[in-house]
Amino acid sequence: SGARHWVPWIIGRERVVEPENDAHARYWTLRYPTPSLVPMMQLVQQARRAPLGAVTAPVLAIWCEADEVVDAARIPPTLEAMSGAHVETLRLDPLPGSTNHVVVGAAFAPDATAPVLDRILAFLADAGAGQDAGQRAGG
Repeated sequence: SGARHWVPWIIGRERVVEPENDAHARYWTLRYPTPSLVPMMQLVQQARRAPLGAVTAPVLAIWCEADEVVDAARIPPTLEAMSGAHVETLRLDPLPGSTNHVVVGAAFAPDATAPVLDRILAFLADAGAGQDAGQRAGG
């Protein structure tokens, strides 16, 4: 697409991210070509145009108001627009010295991982996720 051609001219050929800690430096991709951002932004644009009121699947949104990568102020109105869905939110506390985009996991917040996983599993259980698959596997 045209964007793939122009993006390197506008923001540079590569994006380089400073690691937030040793695990981030060791396990994450910190350098990538800027044209790789184009498909992600195309997906964001499609999501912004989506008829969110038509969403009926249960939604669990896990986010941090201090996220420096996405516009966190857009999250509450986006979730409110999902009027046909059961929506739950889990807002996590900001992490010092972090962009607060990835706020769980061994590299960024190992202490938050188990409680967040428990919340995800409870959400899935409440939504009935996996019940059909479990019945098929067992019977």
